[in-house]
Amino acid sequence: MTCWIVEVLVRVHGDDLTNDTLIELSDRVEDDRDWSLARWELGNGFWITTEVGSSISGEAADTLCREVVGWVEEQPFDADVVSVRAVEPEVFELEAEQPTVPELVSAVEAGEILGVSRQRVRELASTHENFPEPLYRLRTGPLWKREAIEAFDRRWTRKPGRPRGGSGGGGASCDNNLGTVTSLGERAQRASATG
Repeated sequence: MTCWIVEVLVRVHGDDLTNDTLIELSDRVEDDRDWSLARWELGNGFWITTEVGSSISGEAADTLCREVVGWVEEQPFDADVVSVRAVEPEVFELEAEQPTVPELVSAVEAGEILGVSRQRVRELASTHENFPEPLYRLRTGPLWKREAIEAFDRRWTRKPGRPRGGSGGGGASCDNNLGTVTSLGERAQRASATG
């Protein structure tokens, strides 16, 4: 018989799962059963983790899942089991040793990934509807998850060149027919030579 680490994710409906409720549940299951509880970081729910002996992982997962479903039905809140997995203890330990904080990047690093300046990153962040939201906003600037910036880079449709400017009273203009930039002095010289 092999030992498996089995994790069951329980999603709680409504706002019934306060920190106090989770602590109370945790105390109860640790007294009654050999389970550990941990808040689900992505939603309103919790993980139940324990070790189960079985010859195959599916049987171990099924054993704990049946027990958890019965236990959840006894609780004073509406909840469902939404995920079950069984892994070997060595795999569980390796996963537990992995860092849980994602790799973060500032506007400078995001610009390096995207091939643009940090100013362009800030412009994209404020104007592009699909640009990822920063994970944190610090006084020194926003921080994004590297994988979110890399995903944006893969799907971003870039338009070559600079956007066309308005017809303001600037000192230079783009001659769209010739594709050259000319100053006001050069335009005056051309006008006097042709006319």
